[in-house]
Amino acid sequence: CAGSQNTGIWFELRAIRGKSAELSENEGKDPNVLPLHTFKDNTAHSNNNHGMTTYFLGYRPHSEALFEGITSYQNRFGLMLHGTSNVRVKDAFFGMNTDSGVLYFGNFITNIIENSEFVGYCGTSGIKFSLEPRRSQVEVYSTSFSGYNDACNSGSYGKPLNIGDIQSKKEYDMPILSNLTFDSNIAHALNIGTNLENRSIFIEDHDGTMNPSGLPGFYVNDAAHMTTFIDTDLCSPGLNNRALFCENTCLRRIIVDTGSKDDYRMVVASETNSAKVFTFDKYITFNSANTQFDVVLPLDNYSVHFLRLPEQEIMVPPAVTFTFDDETNLDDPPNCEHITTASISFGCMQAHEECSASNECCSGDCSGEGKCM
Repeated sequence: CAGSQNTGIWFELRAIRGKSAELSENEGKDPNVLPLHTFKDNTAHSNNNHGMTTYFLGYRPHSEALFEGITSYQNRFGLMLHGTSNVRVKDAFFGMNTDSGVLYFGNFITNIIENSEFVGYCGTSGIKFSLEPRRSQVEVYSTSFSGYNDACNSGSYGKPLNIGDIQSKKEYDMPILSNLTFDSNIAHALNIGTNLENRSIFIEDHDGTMNPSGLPGFYVNDAAHMTTFIDTDLCSPGLNNRALFCENTCLRRIIVDTGSKDDYRMVVASETNSAKVFTFDKYITFNSANTQFDVVLPLDNYSVHFLRLPEQEIMVPPAVTFTFDDETNLDDPPNCEHITTASISFGCMQAHEECSASNECCSGDCSGEGKCM
């Protein structure tokens, strides 16, 4: 399909229309969950908007749908996956699309891109994706990206992987990326977009193929909650002033649950460098009524205490737990020396005593009632 004013190939998912709607076997059927039998070797090019799209409404088949051998080039977006679940894009080619090869946001269950090829140029993106929870975040395997390192006259580059704030979710995880290849002279393979300063962005470059140093490490957003505990001498600017690549750095994410609905702030301090201290604000998700915190830390030992608002009393919440919620971009612990449960101690700060009845941390003694005197 070529030359459309809008979209080349789209899935009509609102209703079964035309003569097909009159067939008795289609009565009561919902097209956005019907199985896909064969969608193979289709081509869309030179369309003003999408080469292919699964929207409006999104495609959510109960069994996996395979988009095999598709080719989409010289559109604005090669393929838009939105409101979609359970689609596998395999052996595809996306080339010279003026915005991005794949636009991925606001999905319901994970969709997969594998064994595919992206070709771009300066200012364009290979895969543009948003912040989504693990159950719907994109997974990309054994896929190549080329041409994005050709500099524009302005000196900017293309963005093979571009994470942005497109309908970003409160609960989110990083994409799963495995066995990706890039131009050998790649400037940086990952771009971190705007409005993500308060999020925890950390994407591992396992083998050094995503950055110009050739060393393993992590991409992070350049924000104090991400960089306070990192050795920033190991970090260099990425494609823009919002991204850093930190070589030979190993990060791991922790979700801390206070077990309480009280309003807290959490103070994290390095036990090996007293200058490294950061106070985290609470992290709100739809999955917990408790006050939680979202923290990404490098290897070290840490002490943690809490301030209950509004008085900022030093407290020990009644049932603190933490989980390694987002195990880097392979859903396993990072393949470098990382923090564990033994790296973190919760309790009162130095020179304070916990009073059992009130969970307060007192600079003096506890009373007989178990409260600060």
